[in-house]
Amino acid sequence: MKKKYIILFVIFSLMLLAGWGKKNVELLNDKKLIDLNAAIGICIPGADAAQASDNVVNQSDAENEEHNEENMAAEIALDDKERIDEEKQVRVIKIRAREIVYETVEYTDTDIDELKNKIKQDNGKNVTFKLVDDFAEAHVYKEVKSMLSELEQEIGLKYSND
Repeated sequence: MKKKYIILFVIFSLMLLAGWGKKNVELLNDKKLIDLNAAIGICIPGADAAQASDNVVNQSDAENEEHNEENMAAEIALDDKERIDEEKQVRVIKIRAREIVYETVEYTDTDIDELKNKIKQDNGKNVTFKLVDDFAEAHVYKEVKSMLSELEQEIGLKYSND
């Protein structure tokens, strides 16, 4: 008796799993999901892409010549701003796992004192340090962050977290 119920249950389960009574997918309206003609019209084949980019460059050159006189005053103002920005420097301290990278030099979590001395040397009036967490181990990141906070209080170091 139990075998019959088990066999019936297995057959019924297989019918449900196989999709017995499955309903077809029906769209709400006949509107196209993707307009292929519009999509094909937008794409540019490989050989034509170089030609199209040349046309864009030629158009941009013509536009630049037309607006050259108007932009002279704006460029002078930008040059002044660039001079100010050149004086501002952002130094990145990147931490990945246990490695600390500062100006292409790799330090480990045991070399914090060397890093601290290097940062003291590089600190200046318009220098800002940026601390980047690149999948760092938490204790290493916290140690470097506390070191930067300590330097902020001691010598007025400016830093930001990313």
